[in-house]
Amino acid sequence: MAVFLAVVAFTYGSITRGLTDGNSWSRMGLVFAIVERHELNIDPVIAAGQTHDWSRFGEHQYSNKAPGPALLAVPIYSVQHLMQKLVGVPDDAPRARDVADYVCNVMVGILPFLAALALFWTWLERRAGAPSWMACALCGTWAFSSLALPYSTLFFGHQTTEAFLAIGLFVSLLEIDRAGGPRPRWMVGAGLAMGIAVISDYLSGVVFVLWGAFLLWRARRSLVPWALGAAGPALIVFAYHAACFGSPFITPYSPKVITPLFAGKSSLEAPQLSRLLDLTVNSYRGLFYCTPVFALILIGLEKLREEARRRPEMIPAAVGLPIYLLILAGYPEYFAGWCIGPRYLIPAFPFAMLLLLPAAKAVPRLFGALSAAGAILMLLATLTDPLVDEKIREPFGHFLFPTFAKGIVGPMGNIFSTALGVNLIGAFAWYLAVWTIAGAWLAYRLRPARATLPGGR
Repeated sequence: MAVFLAVVAFTYGSITRGLTDGNSWSRMGLVFAIVERHELNIDPVIAAGQTHDWSRFGEHQYSNKAPGPALLAVPIYSVQHLMQKLVGVPDDAPRARDVADYVCNVMVGILPFLAALALFWTWLERRAGAPSWMACALCGTWAFSSLALPYSTLFFGHQTTEAFLAIGLFVSLLEIDRAGGPRPRWMVGAGLAMGIAVISDYLSGVVFVLWGAFLLWRARRSLVPWALGAAGPALIVFAYHAACFGSPFITPYSPKVITPLFAGKSSLEAPQLSRLLDLTVNSYRGLFYCTPVFALILIGLEKLREEARRRPEMIPAAVGLPIYLLILAGYPEYFAGWCIGPRYLIPAFPFAMLLLLPAAKAVPRLFGALSAAGAILMLLATLTDPLVDEKIREPFGHFLFPTFAKGIVGPMGNIFSTALGVNLIGAFAWYLAVWTIAGAWLAYRLRPARATLPGGR
């Protein structure tokens, strides 16, 4: 597992865009405001034209993002802020801002996701009965063949949300199946993790509620410590709302405060089939289009009755993913702006991974082939530019493939182009080489043991 996690960490940590997009600026603007000015408004960031992502209350403008990732990043940036003072580097130096964005993303998004992968691997081996090679394949699919790869390089909050939801989910499952029963302190930790996820992306409350219902059904005594753990983040976000928007129950997405640019796009409508198709099979934002292995969750749904007898957690997964898709299909800005894939769906990926387990067992070769195809697409998109103009209806065919073919390194920096001077295609080849070497070593180490025949043959 350590080698696998090292490859994931290297891949994620060696690709970065820098602080160049309005989404990241809105979050980091809050971090800078708290550390540098001891305030919550991001007025200087708005005045400099660095983001359009804001909400207004009274005379000030605030980040229009859920505050979880920014609040987690405050102590991290505080250290950098102090070091910059000691060596005389201005806080607003472009290089310093890029470093702050990178370090905060590593600490708040990438490291928690590595912990989530380790817990998923552990649960697969110890509780789901999966062999080591299958645990590695499923974790590799999640890390490299899903939207986790491109959005690990951006301080968008999706990875923070996904990681902490997964941490809470798999800690819960490991504790529920424990011989001595769930330990309260671990369930408090699981609730804390999932509470952090909710204040990082409010829509992830869908996963939180479904998981609470599952615990009520399967491990009722663990529900109270789990809820107590989640209460801390809830109180923090209520205080944040009250301080910024005058009420604990007014979020930065409320039509009362959000920028007019998004005011008409932030209310839910009835789900539309065209949006649902865009989110699943169409080239525009389709999950199955850009990450084809996730089409195999249909096998998990088909085998739900059989699997749920052994693994009842499949039930909230099978319920939660369709609910998430239907909610997004009723959201006017379902396309999520400049991006690839349905990035708003990322918090539901821990459920999707549960549904992929039956597919990995039933059709391992197809699973492997589709996972490899998804990894190639995700690596290409990550190295080229995952922030595709929302007006481009075919992101891969009309932008990513033609841009990649030119070989010019664009806004996404990577370690191979920086250190070796190779172009975009060369960097792509180097990453594939690292993955191939590590994959071959893992395949050798995790290969199923052969049964010994009588006579030693």
